[in-house]
Amino acid sequence: MKFKELERKTGVTFPRKWQEIYQTGAMNWLELSKKEFSAKRKGYIDDPDSFMMFNCDCELFLFDEISKQIQKLNRWIKEQEQDEESTFDKQFTLIPFGQSAAGDLYCFLYKNKKTSAPKVILYMHDEYGDPDIIGENFEEFLYVQMLSSAAYEEDMQGQHWQNHLQWLLESDRKKIENKSAEELTTIYDELVYKQAPIWIPSAPHNQAEPNSSIFARNNREYALKLKFYHAKDFRTIIFQNTKYQVIGEYETEEQLVCVAENQQLYLITKYNNHIYYIAPNLKMFQQEILSFEKLTKESALIDEIPPTAEEDADDILQEISDTLKKDILKIDSNAFDDAENFWSEICIEIEDRIIFM
Repeated sequence: MKFKELERKTGVTFPRKWQEIYQTGAMNWLELSKKEFSAKRKGYIDDPDSFMMFNCDCELFLFDEISKQIQKLNRWIKEQEQDEESTFDKQFTLIPFGQSAAGDLYCFLYKNKKTSAPKVILYMHDEYGDPDIIGENFEEFLYVQMLSSAAYEEDMQGQHWQNHLQWLLESDRKKIENKSAEELTTIYDELVYKQAPIWIPSAPHNQAEPNSSIFARNNREYALKLKFYHAKDFRTIIFQNTKYQVIGEYETEEQLVCVAENQQLYLITKYNNHIYYIAPNLKMFQQEILSFEKLTKESALIDEIPPTAEEDADDILQEISDTLKKDILKIDSNAFDDAENFWSEICIEIEDRIIFM
């Protein structure tokens, strides 16, 4: 299938950088049928000019395969809608163009099909929730794949890897050049991705009762002091001229866990009439709580905390706080935008040994 036919069938315009690379002939192998490619595979693997025919986390689909992958993605979306009682936001269009080593789909994310500079997301087949944005554009995606190739032990002195440096933005190329594979692998492993908000909860928040089972105290006695109400006990309050649904408490009855009409969660403190951001929605907050619970149950660092407050534990507590922050940011990239946000305060309490007394 020729590239122009692919664009016509999908109804979108592929990124400018993609088209630029295509014009060089580096994507010729993608236009082959599966049978033709199988017969010529070794030649393309050995050709240093073949685009992304090297070790990285993304294996591109032949153009002929993309329609089938769209059908597969649509089945995954339908399954999530049935299982999670959420709806795919129809303003978005996803076009899969490759797959990860785990079989997840790299997709172009278009909003209303109007952009020629789509984001790149990774739609995971075995995890529900908003997908990670691997690149705000195709150029950033290429940069991430170059980092992944270092982690996948691609020959960084080989002509294939060197040729791909030319496709990067100059600013990204400078981040890579003159660095070792170990340094690039570290950068790759420490990447934190934002999420693409492609899902709309089907049920209103006053019908989405929290899953109370995940809030039980764990064996280390470091659970968050959250109390969630049953749905029948939810109540509506007006705070600073805005309506909120009260769904629980944090520590005391003076600190209310509330859901705004846009589904975002806030902590309203009655004793000082302040409001603090918690999470984009209840489901993501529960995921964040699970991350906290997993950390306090499984982290070996906690066992290293000295038993008395007089002994120095600053470095250990800081590392625990940094680990939690990294885990929370994978779920909500805005969680730490303000020093008074809920999770910002939790990390401060960890660092100050308030939680681990």
